[in-house]
Amino acid sequence: MQRRFRQRYNQEPPNANNIRRWQRMFEETGCLCKRKTSGRPRVSAENVERIRRTYERRPRKSTYEGRRELQMPQKMVWRILRKRLKMKPYVIQLVQQLKQKDYGKSMNYATFMQESMEDETMADRLIFSDELTFHISGKVNRYNVEYGARRSLPLERSVTSNVYLDMLEVWLMPQLDSDSTDYIFQQDGAPPHWSTEVRTFLYQHLPKRWIDRSGDADDVFCSWPPRSPDLTPCDFFLWAM
Repeated sequence: MQRRFRQRYNQEPPNANNIRRWQRMFEETGCLCKRKTSGRPRVSAENVERIRRTYERRPRKSTYEGRRELQMPQKMVWRILRKRLKMKPYVIQLVQQLKQKDYGKSMNYATFMQESMEDETMADRLIFSDELTFHISGKVNRYNVEYGARRSLPLERSVTSNVYLDMLEVWLMPQLDSDSTDYIFQQDGAPPHWSTEVRTFLYQHLPKRWIDRSGDADDVFCSWPPRSPDLTPCDFFLWAM
């Protein structure tokens, strides 16, 4: 039979077990059609509910821990979390914590700046500042960077009020003054910006042409709302690059 099959169809004959299975199917159903499934879901509602309760109690649990606790395949736990329960992992990010009184100050600042933008030259006069440490050689993972030495390597110099004032006097202000004499300088409320020496320098060098959290309308262009790094263009135009 197998030899005749090869001669007629020029291909290998079906496996003997498949032939017996087809014969049994024909005798039982009268056809060789594929049977319809029962329609039962691959994952029971009971397992979905078990996983939901487990991760509601402890959302930070990994799928590996869920597998051990529930005695289910890890892939099933992951699939139910993503596909059925619509859960996905979130990475914790450190952000500024706004206080209740901050909302009104942010709204006042946004309203003031929107009205100021009616002056067509305002956008070109504003100089926003922010601070960020980055490495031109790429991101440094301290767990993957090792070195051999007899003593610790010195850390980079911290930005103190003296360092910040030196930067303003020696580098930044001379650069800005060479381009324009009508610019408005913004700084946030970081501690180095708030020293008496820094504010005195800005009072004298930029009367009513700087933005700070001071709040004294006689000295600054406008008040900078506290804990608002997202309001500076550096946050969404520069650091995101």
